[in-house]
Amino acid sequence: MISFLSRIANLLFPYRVVIYFIAFALAGMILYMLQDGSSVQQEQGIVTYLLGFVWLLLLNAMIHIFYQANTIKPATTWFARVKKRLSGFVQNIVVSVFVLISLAVIYLTFKLLNL
Repeated sequence: MISFLSRIANLLFPYRVVIYFIAFALAGMILYMLQDGSSVQQEQGIVTYLLGFVWLLLLNAMIHIFYQANTIKPATTWFARVKKRLSGFVQNIVVSVFVLISLAVIYLTFKLLNL
């Protein structure tokens, strides 16, 4: 799972500026729609923009958490092996939290789109 997420993050890393730009544009659209007043059509638009913004934040988090610029060197000393095992354990916890947050965002998306 870590290697799959790392490959996706490495592929998407060059496009992070585009992701930032789209996220800022969606945030601006949300703020603009909140200033205009409320109607049913605007509320649906805000929900759509909000979901897009949340998905872009999740994608951005994935890129920055799982991007690996350098390859990991093999551990030779005792301290390096302990450090590698500890970092692997922490990375497994981060992957688990990321998957749980992703599932929560998927659930939230389906719930908000089916209102």
